[in-house]
Amino acid sequence: TIEEVMAQSTISEEDVLERTKLRLMHLGKLARNGSLGRLVTGEKYDGFVVEGLRTELPFYLSLEHKPKGMQRTSWSPRGEFVTSEIEAIKSIFNGRADLVLALRDDEGQGWLQVVDAKTKQCLYGFNPSNPLEGNDLQISLDENSPYPTTEAEEEILQEHRLQLTLYSIALEVAEMAKPIEQRRKILPPAIQVSASGRMIRMRDEEFELAKRDLDSLIQWSGEVSVADEGKEAPQRLPVEQKYTCEKCPFYIGTIKLCGPIGEKLGPT
Repeated sequence: TIEEVMAQSTISEEDVLERTKLRLMHLGKLARNGSLGRLVTGEKYDGFVVEGLRTELPFYLSLEHKPKGMQRTSWSPRGEFVTSEIEAIKSIFNGRADLVLALRDDEGQGWLQVVDAKTKQCLYGFNPSNPLEGNDLQISLDENSPYPTTEAEEEILQEHRLQLTLYSIALEVAEMAKPIEQRRKILPPAIQVSASGRMIRMRDEEFELAKRDLDSLIQWSGEVSVADEGKEAPQRLPVEQKYTCEKCPFYIGTIKLCGPIGEKLGPT
């Protein structure tokens, strides 16, 4: 309950405590009235009904990549010599997914879907009485659409697409280990936008692209981790994807080795 959550908070000022409680109650109302809230109460949405759900679902994922002709070398007075041949690289991930829904469609097909809740734009600038005068994520052009309908919704899904895709791949691998008659298909992942109560998911083609991008990133990251110091930086991205650069080791720090196209590299 809200009271239990507030009891665990470190807020000491009474007026701040009360405002926080009111904001949480409002966000809870948005969630209940949104598509996710309706689904978990038994309503049908976008052709699906919920059969079950799991919060904080733990996952473990091990992906193997076999690079071609990759070696580690060492310097000597007579020149570089090969110290090891890299035959395979394993990338291991573990964590917890916020929410996984077990769904069934009108044709009786079972599905699993990852849903990750985001509270972006729920604090400063949030307008509970008039969303049109609040933050961008409070506004939607089509409340009934399962897909993003505004630039702000597109951006938040784009920002977290690889994280969501990683969780979904973990589900796919787990399902493939089951007998075929027990397997569920994996629906493109979604974000629960707390600022509006909307649950928005990737389109099928976006999900497939995110899978390819994630696979490429994991392979490249693995090769960087085992390569010699001379490993080149990745291809530079458009400035619109700067948020990706901000998480990359080639961009972070006082000397930028890579960054968005057009941005000056070197010492900052």
